[in-house]
This record gives sequence, C-alpha cells and structure tokens, in this order.
Amino acid sequence: MTRHRKTALLIGAGLLAFAAVTIYIADRPKALATVCDLGLPNLSRPASIPADVLKCEILGERETITGTIFTHRQGASVVTGKETRPVELSILRGFPRLDQQIEASRKEYCVRGATARLTGWRTQTPGSYGHLGFAKQQFYVESVDDVGPLPQTIVDRIKDRTWCRGLDEFDGY
Repeated sequence: MTRHRKTALLIGAGLLAFAAVTIYIADRPKALATVCDLGLPNLSRPASIPADVLKCEILGERETITGTIFTHRQGASVVTGKETRPVELSILRGFPRLDQQIEASRKEYCVRGATARLTGWRTQTPGSYGHLGFAKQQFYVESVDDVGPLPQTIVDRIKDRTWCRGLDEFDGY
C-alpha cells in the first residue's frame, strides 16, 4: 500500500510540474505574477533592483534600447521610435554623463533631454506607469552606455527660445 501511495505522489508531482512548466511557457509574465502575488519572491527581479521597488512587476530579459530621454519633475521617459507611447524610466542611481547632457540641453533649449543607449529591463506586466499613467511600460535602467545631445529634428522645433522665458525660475524645472 505504501509503495502505491509513493507512486501516486510521484505521478501527481510530475503532473503538477508539467502543468507549471506549460503555464510558464504559455504566459511567463502571468505565471511569475501569480507566484509573486502568493507571497513568494519575484523571480524576474535582478539583484540590482530592490524588491520593495519592483514589487510584483514582472520584467523581461535584459535588453539595450536607444532613444530620446526627456526628464521632468515627475520622472523621466524615453521615446525609442518603436513604441507609440513613451516608456517610463526608473533610474535608481545617478549617471553623471547623462545628468550633464540633460543640464546642457536645459540651458541651451529649455528642454531637459538627451539621446542615450540604455541597458536594463522592461516591464512585461500590463499597467500604467509614469506621470498620470501615460506610459504602458517601465524600463529599469542598469547602465547608460552612451549619451548624446538631442536629435537635430527636435532642436529645430525648439530653437526659438522665446517660448521658454521665465521657465528657468520655476522650482524643479
């Protein structure tokens, strides 16, 4: 009787493992979010992102993106040209080259921006991110690999600085 019980338990555990793998393959973000919602650790969280920051947001594979970054009082976002909406940025530490370029852009054009190549992780969990929830994804920045000035197409649109007189006086701009 004990031998049959062990066999049944092994078969049951095997079927459960098979079901879990099948669900994971079919919908990785949902499977990982379910595990996290049950109180277990977020298995998609890289070590460089604190657990209390990420919570149960599921991240994809590490990737590199290139785009135009815009910063504002509520945060920062990047436009890559591939998405129809900006991707909200989560920059958990300082990157001096990026900060210097953004400040130079603010002084020159009254726009806090830069072109950059970023490496990090994009959220796979559906949601509303950033100021007023406009972004549908968030990108957690691990490194800033390259920084440059704003693209000329943007500079051409904002070269007349008369529109921004007095903006420098606002706190936080």
